[in-house]
Amino acid sequence: MNKINSSFAPRPALLPGLLVVILCCLVTIGKANPSRHRPQEKLRSFKGWELYSWKPKNSKWRFSLLEGTNRNKFVFEIINPQALVGVAALKQRLSQLDAQEGVFWGWDAALFKKSGKRLSYPPLKVTQDIEQFAKQHKLHISRL
Repeated sequence: MNKINSSFAPRPALLPGLLVVILCCLVTIGKANPSRHRPQEKLRSFKGWELYSWKPKNSKWRFSLLEGTNRNKFVFEIINPQALVGVAALKQRLSQLDAQEGVFWGWDAALFKKSGKRLSYPPLKVTQDIEQFAKQHKLHISRL
């Protein structure tokens, strides 16, 4: 008859120690995960990006940077609580775009006349500053 080798049988007294070793290994692997140290991937859009700008009374410039589509955006998509406040916030967002991305800055004026909302470009100096920033980040920005 075959005898079972008792030296390979699990020993209940060793299980807590084994669990601690496994837990330490998992924690160490988590800390050494190279994906945590990779630079963040840049944003890409198949149809480019659409940039909208407006200035509420007594406030900073607002910007919406939305993925390009084949349709006109609704006013509520553009003028929304997630809009970027100020030029610095826009530049931060633009810096997240992949090089060579296209940014189309403009809108359908008729759509906004109906809504009573008014989109506009910032003063020329500010507009040129944004365009220069985009150029430095290898973005193609076009005013429509």
